[in-house]
Amino acid sequence: MSAYKTLDSAEKAMNYEQGIINISDGVARVTIPKGFKFINEKQSQYILESLWQNPPDASVLGMIVNDSFHVNSQKSEWVFVITYNSMGYVKDDDADKINYDDLLKDLKKESAESNIERKKLGYETLELMGWASKPYYDKENKVLHWAKELKVEGSEQNTLNYDVRVLGRKGVLSLNAVAGIDQLEEVKKNIPEILKMAKFQGGLLKRSASLVLLPPLFY
Repeated sequence: MSAYKTLDSAEKAMNYEQGIINISDGVARVTIPKGFKFINEKQSQYILESLWQNPPDASVLGMIVNDSFHVNSQKSEWVFVITYNSMGYVKDDDADKINYDDLLKDLKKESAESNIERKKLGYETLELMGWASKPYYDKENKVLHWAKELKVEGSEQNTLNYDVRVLGRKGVLSLNAVAGIDQLEEVKKNIPEILKMAKFQGGLLKRSASLVLLPPLFY
């Protein structure tokens, strides 16, 4: 089957959702309004792993996409990948004191080391080029903006990973935007609306971004 037929077949099988949707066995929920769509856990993992050639990631719980998104579209579209890490409570007291220049050096070193394993497993390498937008901590809303620019082996356009985290008492809900680097401003524009959609059951707890570094996604 050709790549185009595979994408067309995948699109026909898609079940896009709106409204209130429970995720992570009821730990959290997303409320998807008009203008956006939700892709469930199983379909999201299929897209990321089989269609976009990412390593398997059991923490993926779904994706929030624009209403115009279609798997077989020739147009580049951003997606927000939702993951959950039941790592317990994470303090963010020092989030606004981080030296991001030093952190970037460490991340680049880790990226180079991880590419050795990616090569062994048959995946394209990911080179961390730098911050797509320098991280900053929004103390008032307790949100850390964490955007990386990645170069995917064999790709002409660099990839954007823009990660925002919602901290709960038992874990971290991550909303990670994956897009082309030229879509940075569009992703930024949608972040406030995306953040409104994610809540832990029992009410929205403080929003922030944990400093736990999860592997980047790409397409």
